Amino acid sequence: MKTPVLIVSGFLGTGKTTFIRQFLAEFDNTERIMIIENDFGEVSFDAALLTQQGIRLQALTSGCICCTLAGDFEKSLHTVLAQADVDLIIIEPSGVGKLSDVLRVCRSAALQDRISVLPPVTIADAQRSLLYLHNFGEFFTDQIEHGQRIFLSHADENLLRAEESAAAIRKINPEASIYKTAWETISLKKLLLLPCQPARKVQCIETVQEALCTDHDHDMHCDHHDHHHDAYHDFNAVTLRSETLRSGIEWKRRAVLMLNSAPGQVVRMKGILPTPEGFISLQYNGGNIVMEETDIVDQTFTIIGAGMDEKMLRRLWKQ
Repeated sequence: MKTPVLIVSGFLGTGKTTFIRQFLAEFDNTERIMIIENDFGEVSFDAALLTQQGIRLQALTSGCICCTLAGDFEKSLHTVLAQADVDLIIIEPSGVGKLSDVLRVCRSAALQDRISVLPPVTIADAQRSLLYLHNFGEFFTDQIEHGQRIFLSHADENLLRAEESAAAIRKINPEASIYKTAWETISLKKLLLLPCQPARKVQCIETVQEALCTDHDHDMHCDHHDHHHDAYHDFNAVTLRSETLRSGIEWKRRAVLMLNSAPGQVVRMKGILPTPEGFISLQYNGGNIVMEETDIVDQTFTIIGAGMDEKMLRRLWKQ
């Protein structure tokens, strides 16, 4: 019997881990579910969030799942499959991983008799998709092209922009089902574990029960890119560590300083930092900087972006 595999892809900071946590919350028992999670950087913040829920997880770090870690990823799949108590495998690739390459590994001859790939999911930020399409089209477009079910995050923050993002996504992948409904209102377990039938019409789904379909009389056009390692050279991740206790406001000011003062483009910041009152999680995904109290004990902070100056970031961090 083949083990089902669910891939949840999406660009940096779109909400993949939040989506997976919402999905897993529908299970009474997650002991027979394993997550293979790949983060871009030395430390996996997302893995810490998932293991806090008691989720079984195998983390791959310091690269993208479809590039330098492809061999490790396939080995991890074989390791997980060797465990007889695994009924479902969830793969969360790096935000700068290409979904097409993840699918290529899963559909390889070595695995085709052991796993069945469920319709892949892509999470897209409804407020920043147009920006990501313009600035990071190679990664964003690949994830959209190969996702069969596309879920928009932050859709309710600006409805007009969400509609514009949905329209842009629809042009890239007319065959996909696009979900704008809040995730907690959908039975993700029921939806995601079912096979997806090929569609000839665009489905822009407001709710699971009600679909609005639009015919397109033009052929789908996709630009398929060969995968080159050079595509990742502009992206880098800087992991910072600190044992110094600072207030949440001081940590936030330091993050803002690095965001505004360092050259390059910061796309994502995330980590666990110590304060006199305990630990906080601090995250940035292109919008606001969000801080929350957390029970996770750690002292690392990862910054991901394009063309960043690592020496300057470390200097600003130590000021």
